[in-house]
Amino acid sequence: MNYNKEIFRDLYLAVLFSSQHFDSPTLLEQYWGGLDNSRTLIPVLCDQYMGGSIILEYIFLGFYRGDISFLILYELGGYQHDNEDWNEYTGPGAGLRLYFKKINRSSVGLDLAYNSLNNEFLFTLTMGIRR
Repeated sequence: MNYNKEIFRDLYLAVLFSSQHFDSPTLLEQYWGGLDNSRTLIPVLCDQYMGGSIILEYIFLGFYRGDISFLILYELGGYQHDNEDWNEYTGPGAGLRLYFKKINRSSVGLDLAYNSLNNEFLFTLTMGIRR
């Protein structure tokens, strides 16, 4: 689920939630973390996950072909693999995005996030448009 709202001109609030609640066969297990809606977690293999983010994003530079924005976020979630105990993650982050006109997904993203439960920083670079 994804909700976006323009609060003021060029300032957006987004609330993201994603989950999967069934055990997958080994071949179908997914890496969760370091993705668009999970920046405070290093990529981990999991069967089940649940996570959400609150993001505040400001477009500070607009040009003919696109926009560049700055965002701050806070995330909370958990994941589970092969019926082991659930692992939690939570923490703040910040990032930059490059958007091209008429494409609603960022084509380049740089993020720095902090996982407060395991005291680790995570740097993420995303390039290209996924899904």
